[in-house]
Amino acid sequence: MSSFNLENASLILNTYDSTMRDENTVNIWSNVNLRTLLGTMYDRYETFNLVLSQVITSPTALDIGGVDGLAERLLLIKVSGLQFTNQTYSVSKGILTNEAVIGAMSLGNDTTVDVELYSFGSTAVATFRASEMVNITIKLTRLNNATPNPTNDFPEMVFLFNIYGVEPKTKLIDNRMK
Repeated sequence: MSSFNLENASLILNTYDSTMRDENTVNIWSNVNLRTLLGTMYDRYETFNLVLSQVITSPTALDIGGVDGLAERLLLIKVSGLQFTNQTYSVSKGILTNEAVIGAMSLGNDTTVDVELYSFGSTAVATFRASEMVNITIKLTRLNNATPNPTNDFPEMVFLFNIYGVEPKTKLIDNRMK
């Protein structure tokens, strides 16, 4: 049984629909209406779990190259623009940041593959508070948090998320006592 309640909303972020920067390593989706996206869940819950379920990429037929070769393909997936409640502590800086590392992936370099699919199950989760309109940014960084420096643009990508409402703590305690 999942630790999430079953009602959820799906958020599909396609890089074709974003403002792209830095060889497609930073993508921004502007004016995402969470009230519309979440429907009736928006009024029932104050916090939500954003779960990255899959990333689909177009073929990486061109070698993205770069100074460090393979290191340019080993990536952290960072999300910002939501009011995260946790998962944002930077050990190196000793502070909370406004971005959550929600997953990691390694871009392939196989020209015979039509698409690449990365699945995350229910492990890639970040919790956020609802706000009506947001700009969501997905930033891909190298494992050492450096900005990738590819010779060619990263491939087009689709990020598939599910969003689940989080029961308030008082309601969880009440349900355990029954």
